[in-house]
Amino acid sequence: MLAHQTVAEHAPHGEDVSILTRFFDDGVNAACWQRSLSAPLQHYAQYLCQTTPLSLNRQVDEHSVRHLLERHLPEHAARHQLIDDVQLLVAMAMVLFDANNIGLRLRVLDNAMCPKFHVDKLMCRWLCTYHGAATEWLANDDVARQSMTALTEQPRYASCGEVMLLKGEAWPGNAGNGLVHRSPAIQNKATKRLLLSLDPMSS
Repeated sequence: MLAHQTVAEHAPHGEDVSILTRFFDDGVNAACWQRSLSAPLQHYAQYLCQTTPLSLNRQVDEHSVRHLLERHLPEHAARHQLIDDVQLLVAMAMVLFDANNIGLRLRVLDNAMCPKFHVDKLMCRWLCTYHGAATEWLANDDVARQSMTALTEQPRYASCGEVMLLKGEAWPGNAGNGLVHRSPAIQNKATKRLLLSLDPMSS
């Protein structure tokens, strides 16, 4: 999230990982951990987008996710950095939400999955874009919720590498306040995205 974007009180963001705990505050419908990826990890993410038709969709925990990625990600000097980072985020999600498993999707995308502004009907979702344009979203004051129409021509957006927690309509007490967001447009096949999505799950 770039510095010139004004802070929305309902979507706190910061460079300390503890910002993610603000997700549980009343009235908050998103939290963003601002961080940068290492250069080798950026290069590997770009390499995957250029060479690998990746589409993983599994239920994992902090241990099984590593085995999954080691089986499916191609060899590269920085492969372990992506595996380490995804494993870290899965472990964090399990602890923060007391989850037994995580619904993981790690995909290389060449089109916008959800091009229209919408809210999720689930409780919460973690998103991290490792390469390409990241998630676009609207501040509460910038959307007409009944029609899901943007009241601004400049939606806010995450930056590559940042971790966004999105609160959905199914979160207790959050009906009518899910974060309004959409997938960014992908202008051409050369600007693919590598997107990680995590959904905490309990038995």
